[in-house]
Amino acid sequence: MENKYSVHVRDIMISDPCVLASPDTKKYYIYARMFDTQLFPEVKIGPTFYAMESPDLIHWSRPILVFEKPDDFWADLDYWVPECHYYMGKYYLTSSFR
Repeated sequence: MENKYSVHVRDIMISDPCVLASPDTKKYYIYARMFDTQLFPEVKIGPTFYAMESPDLIHWSRPILVFEKPDDFWADLDYWVPECHYYMGKYYLTSSFR
């Protein structure tokens, strides 16, 4: 069985990440728009956001899709700098769009 946290922090190359320390799961999550598609071929290029999970900020999961633009979503361009915030028991994903 493969280790869920098989990606080392030194192998993660992303820009404008947001790191969230979750009080519920006691884990860390890093959110970003673009990931290395050679290292992570499952990552889609397009209006999407992904997250990775870690128990210790060193060992990370593979990227997990957390947002993909629905057909009826108002913004078509410039998906960038996603942030996730925990507030009053809920998680909120924000970003810039155009």
